[in-house]
Amino acid sequence: MTDALDDDGDGNADGGLLDTIIQNAADAVDALICNRIATPLATPPASVRNAALWFAVEEVYGRRQKELPKDFAVAIAGARAWLVAIREGKQQLDAAVAPVLAAGSGGNPVVPGRVPVMGTVNTYPVPGTGTY
Repeated sequence: MTDALDDDGDGNADGGLLDTIIQNAADAVDALICNRIATPLATPPASVRNAALWFAVEEVYGRRQKELPKDFAVAIAGARAWLVAIREGKQQLDAAVAPVLAAGSGGNPVVPGRVPVMGTVNTYPVPGTGTY
């Protein structure tokens, strides 16, 4: 982890870089669901936090152009597909999360925000298989 976050080569993670990666991951999640769900979520469900965690993992690996382990890549693709399904109205989040638009309304407003990254790792549908 230190190697991935040490851009100046001093052997220490650069200050604030992990926070930037977490913000990028949160923004990526919000960008995928903001047309259906009001973002930022006040209390994101664990599934949303875990999707952001996977996106952060993807960015950490990508910083040094390291190949993701296959199971990580599958989980990230599943998280992304799940969020896209939410955007398309084919999946729903926890009932406590207020939708912005009714399913099938076709709107696509852009609302940036932050979803905190924390919690354990969920599994998501494997693209093309319909399985979790």
